[in-house]
Amino acid sequence: MGFENDGIGYYGAGYYGGFNICNAENPNTWCYLPRNDFWQFNSTTNEWSQLGSSPYKYNRPRSVIVNNKIFTLGKSNQNISYTFHDFYEYTPSDDQWQIKSQPPLGVYPSNIRLINHDSFVYMIFRENALSDDEWIASYDPALDSWTEPVELLFEGVLTGSYSLDNIIYVINHLGQLFTYGPSSQNITEIETPLSAQSMIVFDYNGQLYIGGISSGEDKFYRFDPDFTK
Repeated sequence: MGFENDGIGYYGAGYYGGFNICNAENPNTWCYLPRNDFWQFNSTTNEWSQLGSSPYKYNRPRSVIVNNKIFTLGKSNQNISYTFHDFYEYTPSDDQWQIKSQPPLGVYPSNIRLINHDSFVYMIFRENALSDDEWIASYDPALDSWTEPVELLFEGVLTGSYSLDNIIYVINHLGQLFTYGPSSQNITEIETPLSAQSMIVFDYNGQLYIGGISSGEDKFYRFDPDFTK
């Protein structure tokens, strides 16, 4: 888990793995150990300082900032279901974690996206490892409540997402770009020049960019919603 807030970087929580860290008598055994140390980085002094422990000990939690509030999703214990279900609000000023309402359904750790959209937390997720279905649900920080999830009806594996001008954009590994309207709950495909695996989507200076392979070459494109290219 990593994020930036007011010029300070925050990083930590999850686990580390390797050989000879759990059983010294069998160095060929690979295993994971949980860890919940949490750190902040000051880019002005180029120094790290350790904060209090985070509530997460397993896997890699996700985070998003909404209205200067930091929301995180992860797993604080080694529950059998292997799902992310612990949702917290983190306050950097006093280094405190506050538990919030759990998200709907089970949230499988792979491929989770948390998005800041219109002062809400939007979560795109899969329910379990065997499902190819992507779902979306929103969280209202003022009410501490989640909406019922809506299935995103598109093929392929989600590789990126972004919020821009009241629309949520998602892209899959096939190079397909889709828009999702939270009010209408409609999803629409937009043609892109990309046609290969390992697509990415990101923003730079408030504009949306997509990257991937086109005609056998790695390329990046700026997306213009007015001209859809």
